[in-house]
Amino acid sequence: MESAHVALARLVNSILPHDEDAEGLEHFGVPPLRARWLARTVRRDVTDTVCSLLPGVERTTGATWLFVFENLLALHVKEMVSVLEPGIPEPQLYSAPFALGVMFPISQELRRRHDAALPETPLSSCPPTRTLPDVPEPLRRLREHYATASEEVLSAYGTSASRMRQRQIRVDAVTNRVGRMDDSPWGSWTVFAAVAAMQHHGDILPVPGRTASEKKGAERDQAEAAGLAFTLSRAITIDTAIGLIARAGVEY
Repeated sequence: MESAHVALARLVNSILPHDEDAEGLEHFGVPPLRARWLARTVRRDVTDTVCSLLPGVERTTGATWLFVFENLLALHVKEMVSVLEPGIPEPQLYSAPFALGVMFPISQELRRRHDAALPETPLSSCPPTRTLPDVPEPLRRLREHYATASEEVLSAYGTSASRMRQRQIRVDAVTNRVGRMDDSPWGSWTVFAAVAAMQHHGDILPVPGRTASEKKGAERDQAEAAGLAFTLSRAITIDTAIGLIARAGVEY
C-alpha cells in the first residue's frame, strides 16, 4: 500500500499542471502543494536575485555548472555531514541534501531564461562562455562575508589543512564532472550567486530546525538535529562554492 505522502503527490499531480521543478523538490521530502509554492517562489524571486547579483548570468553557460554542483553535492552531502557529526540520527540527516535541493529550480529557471534570450543556441548545445564576469562589488563582499561565516561553522571540525583538503576534493569532483574549465569563471560565480540568493531569501525558504526552540522533549531534539545537519550542509555548500571561485582564479 502506498504511503499517504505518495497518494497526496499523485492526487496533486493529477489535478495541477506538470511541474518538473516541484517534483524535484518532492524528492527532498517537501509536501506536494508546498513544493509547488516553493518552486514558483524560487523560479521568480530567488532566481531574480541571482540575476541581479550577477548581471548577464542568464546569457551564459553558468547554469550548467550550477546544475552539476547541486546534483553532485546533493548525492554526497548527507555522508559528509554524518562524518562530521556521527551522532545525528538518520532521519534528520535528510535535512542535509535539502540545502542543495532548492538550487534545482534555480538552475532550471536559468536554463529557461538562457534559452529564451538566446533561442538560436540553447544551453544544451551552447559553447562555453569564455568571457570573464564583471562581478559587482556587492557580490564580492558577500563572498568574503560567507567565506568567513562558513569557516566559523566548519572550524570545529578538523584542522585548517584537513578542511582545505576536503574542499579541494569537492571542487575536483565538480570540475571533473563538468569536464571543462573554459567557463569556470562564470560557472563558479553562478554557483556562488545562487548560494547568496538563497541566503538572502532565508526568511521565505524552509529552514529545518528553525522552530526547534518552540518544541519540547524528543521533538525538540529531532528538530535541533535536523537544524544542525542543514547548517553543516549549507556551510559545506558555501565552502565548495568559494573553492570553485578560487580554482577558476577569479576571486578578485
